[in-house]
Amino acid sequence: MQNQTGSTRYAEVDISAKVRAVAGEYRVSQERLGDIIGVQRGGIVRRLNGTTQWSAREIAILADHFGQPIARFYGDVA
Repeated sequence: MQNQTGSTRYAEVDISAKVRAVAGEYRVSQERLGDIIGVQRGGIVRRLNGTTQWSAREIAILADHFGQPIARFYGDVA
């Protein structure tokens, strides 16, 4: 696990909350999220818990898949 500052940890938790919200709107499981970005379910769980950072590429893939602007996932975090 990567050592994160408080602000980095906050940003990861905030991005994860936004990913959860979009996944919930589309009724997408954690397993399916993993399929979309190419990681196993465990990797999704760590990202959603904020212990592993989301890459910009992963967020871009999710935004494209769900037809959402990237800003939806970053909002005021960026």
